[in-house]
Amino acid sequence: MQSSKFLNLTGAAAAIALATACGGSSTPPAQSAQGQNRAEAKGAAAPAGDPRCPMLLDDVTVVASPIAYGVALAFSTTPGQVDELRQRVEPIASSYNPPGAGSAAEAGATPLDWPTPSFKTRAQYEETQEGGRVNVTAVDSSDAAALRDHATQLARKLSETGSCPTALDE
Repeated sequence: MQSSKFLNLTGAAAAIALATACGGSSTPPAQSAQGQNRAEAKGAAAPAGDPRCPMLLDDVTVVASPIAYGVALAFSTTPGQVDELRQRVEPIASSYNPPGAGSAAEAGATPLDWPTPSFKTRAQYEETQEGGRVNVTAVDSSDAAALRDHATQLARKLSETGSCPTALDE
């Protein structure tokens, strides 16, 4: 009887984990109880990473939404952190721009180590009421779907880990 209850609980936990990984929850991971537990658990063991990572702030959410020929990565947070979040999101746009397009490296700053697709992209940063948004478009319109897939995977990884990966396969 005891092992039967254990198997039922294990199965339920696996189903919840699978539903969460597949986007089954409408609650953003950073605001859900599971997301908070993940964030607390990773806090002590997480690698230092780039301190400019927007996900290192508390209560940050990121959403990837399709736009013409690309995707918008929208970062939002609580009112007291909006200015700091904007400072951390703006350099992300430089990561998607080709050299010579006003990148952070040319302005004298060290560029953010951010996972970008292998094809050419362009990006613009814009402030939002809750934070900032990076609108990324594929230079070749045939790459737009791949760019959207890249951004969806990236947003999921950012939300799940609460940190900034340097590659999507980490």
